[in-house]
Amino acid sequence: GGYGLTAAATITLGGLVNGSGAKFIVEGAPKHAATLAFSNGGSGFTSNGGVFELTYTTPLTLSGSFTNNGTFGLHDNSAVTIGGNFTNNAVLDVDNAYTSNGFAFNYAEGGSRLAIGGTLFNTGTVQIGDTATFFGMFVLDGLTAAATIALGGLQNTGSISLFGSAPTLMAVIAATGSVTNAGVLNVGTYSALKVTGGNAFTQTAGTTTVLG
Repeated sequence: GGYGLTAAATITLGGLVNGSGAKFIVEGAPKHAATLAFSNGGSGFTSNGGVFELTYTTPLTLSGSFTNNGTFGLHDNSAVTIGGNFTNNAVLDVDNAYTSNGFAFNYAEGGSRLAIGGTLFNTGTVQIGDTATFFGMFVLDGLTAAATIALGGLQNTGSISLFGSAPTLMAVIAATGSVTNAGVLNVGTYSALKVTGGNAFTQTAGTTTVLG
């Protein structure tokens, strides 16, 4: 949780290829957000095979569809907008990182947002927030601000887990289109899956667990 950027910093790219085994990490600071920008609206960055992480960054827009075969992570007030569909075959994380001293959290995250104009096709793992067990029995959730994935639709055959912390610190997936689950969907305490516009939630296989 110690980010040392002392002034705003920007990197502008024409495109990005981040293959398997590679890492591309942009870390700003609470008072000095870092900026990742693409000169062509993001059309040169359409897939990820390695580790791609944004922390304390200004909003990023990628105009087309995106495929993730690695780790795609948003942390601490970072926002990404995907113009088309998002296909996740590996790991998609939003504000899931934390550290603890065994008694309480030293560092946790919140405030990030992923907006997908099309459908999220998930065959991998999606997680918003995180949870930790202290003294072997006390379970605490570490989200420090509300975190959201907003999307046009959802088709899940993988695993999705939501961990909020309080009524004002919720982990939310908000869909304006239909949602189909054939995998594992865990909606934890202070979390929500919202399906609006009269659209349907359909369970075709797998499990959906909702905790109060």
